[in-house]
Amino acid sequence: MAPEGGFFMKILILDDKIENRRFLKRILSEKGHNVIEVNNCVDAFKLLSENGFELIISGILQPVLDGLQFCYRVKNNEKTKNIPVIICAPGSTDGTDLKYLQNLGADGVIDYEIPEYEFTTKLNALVEDISRGLVKSKVPISDIDKSVLQSYSRHFIQKIMGITTKYQTVFDSAGDGIMVMKDYKFVECNKRATEIFGCDEKDIIGRYPYEVSPEFQPDGRESKEKAIAMMDEALSGKLVHFEWRHKKLDGKLFDTEVSLRRFELPDGVYLLALVRDITEKKRALEQLQQSEELFRAIFESARDCIFIKNKPLKYIMVNKCTANLFGMECNEIIGKTDNDLFGPDDA
Repeated sequence: MAPEGGFFMKILILDDKIENRRFLKRILSEKGHNVIEVNNCVDAFKLLSENGFELIISGILQPVLDGLQFCYRVKNNEKTKNIPVIICAPGSTDGTDLKYLQNLGADGVIDYEIPEYEFTTKLNALVEDISRGLVKSKVPISDIDKSVLQSYSRHFIQKIMGITTKYQTVFDSAGDGIMVMKDYKFVECNKRATEIFGCDEKDIIGRYPYEVSPEFQPDGRESKEKAIAMMDEALSGKLVHFEWRHKKLDGKLFDTEVSLRRFELPDGVYLLALVRDITEKKRALEQLQQSEELFRAIFESARDCIFIKNKPLKYIMVNKCTANLFGMECNEIIGKTDNDLFGPDDA
């Protein structure tokens, strides 16, 4: 069914990332539009010269010629100047950037960083308005100097790369393992994650969490069943914390604390997993517990009277030998002073 008051459009998608092209094509094809995709400006210009496209949707980072210069050339060509152009780029919606893009002839701008539902809604609304003739084709500033145009391009590319570099730096330098999942599989991980698992990134990417785990978790649950349950809970929107036993490639088991959180990108829903190795922490706690148990065993079985008092001289621990000497139960002595037990004259 065509948009109300509009019509099906022939749309050219230009983006160097296949996941972006597929994402855009899926949205537009569901509305009945005829979508053709390319990954570079050279092929895009060839198609534009041969086919009657009614809309162009372009990203910014492209090989050979970036999306901004591509848009400017399209809008300054007699044969293509009336074809509306939508620019998709992360962080491109503030006032100054919007003015830059309009000066180049962009008829619409959508931020790739907004949630998928919001992106889809905005894109469909903009495409429908264009198909109904409600968006007047922008006319670029025709006398933009080449150096100014290149400056525009550098501004956006640096902005995009700055965003990428900033998050990549945080991602790579984090003290905990950071693992990204889509469709229950790992699709990305940081350096710390590979150190925790004792392997290379290629040994993790494409695998399910339960494939790098023993068959069963310490609580007796099957790793596959429990992992899917935890991921489903996080996908429902909850922040999920739990302990998990993983397995390295060499078969060595290790314990972790895991936090799972859902997040969205234009190409779908993801899970972010923060993984902390707590093997040494658990080993230290177990050793402490063993030491406490040993101390308790010696304390209780000693044939001599052993007791511990705090600063106000109240008994906080007494063994059975001490209790027997007093002719009382241990809990009757705890919290009392000698004055309480014997009176001030005998204390």
